[in-house]
Amino acid sequence: MKYKTTVLKILFIIPSLSAGGAEKVMSFLAQNISSKKFKTKLVVIGFEKDNAYDISDVETVYLNNASVGKAFLPLLKLVHSEKPNVVLSSLSHLNAIMGYVSYFNPKTIFIGRQTIVQSAQKNFTGRTGFKTKLFNFAYYLGYKGLDKLISQSSDMKNDLVQNQGVNDEKVVTINNPVSQNFKVKDKIPEINNSYQFITVGRLTEKKGHIRILNILSKFKSPFNYTIIGDGQEKANIEELAKKL
Repeated sequence: MKYKTTVLKILFIIPSLSAGGAEKVMSFLAQNISSKKFKTKLVVIGFEKDNAYDISDVETVYLNNASVGKAFLPLLKLVHSEKPNVVLSSLSHLNAIMGYVSYFNPKTIFIGRQTIVQSAQKNFTGRTGFKTKLFNFAYYLGYKGLDKLISQSSDMKNDLVQNQGVNDEKVVTINNPVSQNFKVKDKIPEINNSYQFITVGRLTEKKGHIRILNILSKFKSPFNYTIIGDGQEKANIEELAKKL
């Protein structure tokens, strides 16, 4: 007996395709998910001119909107017109907005991909007060609308469940994909009798360079630490490195 295979329509939604980890993962997934099971479309809230990745293998829609917060109505209209079976978004603020969009589209499955440990981000900002509590509650209601949340690690899942009030059964841990073959080293290599560490990323609070420096200050073996990147935290990072 032959069975007819149902092809599901899936929208991948991302704020932009500028250089970044979430952007790389989403563009990779959109182009490599099974075409036998999914009809795929990539939705970018930002502008085509900001692209840092080749997405020639997937149909792409640009909303040409500079702000995720102001994209709620365009996203609501798009999902309503496309009528996808599944929507997968990435980055916490967009996930929250898609949670609200889900309330108007009960037949669509909405999945959010978490990219940070939310409580750690709150600790970095140090923001308190009524506006912050209201903002956090708005996040909570948005996340309530999602059918599933993807965490990148067990720590991220535990944070969502224990600190963000997300139901344990709603969270699935899927580690980041590897886009090219590589060989994992058995141990950290020593070069010239010292350890070599490198990080590549934006020099912002959420990337955790300050935390890394504090940890390395307790590392007893000789090492060199190379930081590749630029951003608003550069001066603070350089100052702490000299101090430690």
